Amino acid sequence: MKEILGVRFYTVKEVAEILSKSPSTIRNYIYDKKLGAVQIGREHLIPEKEIKEFLKRNANKPIDL
Repeated sequence: MKEILGVRFYTVKEVAEILSKSPSTIRNYIYDKKLGAVQIGREHLIPEKEIKEFLKRNANKPIDL
């Protein structure tokens, strides 16, 4: 996890662990615009807000994060 300008960002590997998915699945979500990310050099960083929104959109029932 990196904090830039007060915003928490997670690497693809960290998000894969959080969501119990493979890093390649997370990269596919990014390329398919299902998960927002910022690319810095060759690295994708996912803002914490995007992870929360992704979970809300894909939950089986409404959740409050």
